[in-house]
Amino acid sequence: FVINFLILSVSSGYIELCSLMRIINSHNIFERFEDEKYSELKFELLKTIFVAVKTYLKNETKNNFLEIYKVPNFLKNEECDDTIVEMSRDLKSSTLTNPYEKDKNFRTSTTSQLVNTNSIDEKIHTFMKIPMKNGESLQGQKYLVGQEFKAHTDYFHVNEEYNKQHIGVRGQRTWTFMIYLNNVEEGGTTKFTKIDLEIKPVKGMAIIWNNVLSDYTGNLYSLHCGMPVIKGEKNIITKWFRQN
Repeated sequence: FVINFLILSVSSGYIELCSLMRIINSHNIFERFEDEKYSELKFELLKTIFVAVKTYLKNETKNNFLEIYKVPNFLKNEECDDTIVEMSRDLKSSTLTNPYEKDKNFRTSTTSQLVNTNSIDEKIHTFMKIPMKNGESLQGQKYLVGQEFKAHTDYFHVNEEYNKQHIGVRGQRTWTFMIYLNNVEEGGTTKFTKIDLEIKPVKGMAIIWNNVLSDYTGNLYSLHCGMPVIKGEKNIITKWFRQN
């Protein structure tokens, strides 16, 4: 009842977003409804909050601002554990879109194409309210001790000849949806270097950011890196969306 009330209240505008977040935090809403039967309601509440925030900030994305969100508990523990097992069956060295990068240690993780995780893929698309046709295939990345992904942007640099094949008919990359599949003992943070934001991996948490401005030009403030893992390992899901 409580979660249904909050969903209706946000959707209809009876509760301001900041007031809603105070209610959630003060009453430990998410922790109190860990029971399996409440999972769909909790998901609907998170989705409603995200849509509300997107609407509120829709006209605020400028070249000195990055539209970015954190969604705790997007995946359950068992979904994270099962995905790690699935991705470990088919790991290959991660690649770069830039074939001329001279730094051989620029991206040192391994990547798996997640072909048996349709339920997670559909969950992401439902949450984002973006059609399946606009999504790239789901990927998993594993980072062992010392492995990293140095500062880069997810959008394609249109002036580079090698990116024309990537842009193709599908257009520019827009949103990035990343999910942490485990807690990392030390290191492995996601660092946005131009806005002084560093996010520590938390199992099941998603981070979502918009790589482009309203005219689909790349937002330089989306520059980020996967910091080296110091102790333990890091496993993530990465999902990119396209313009077309």
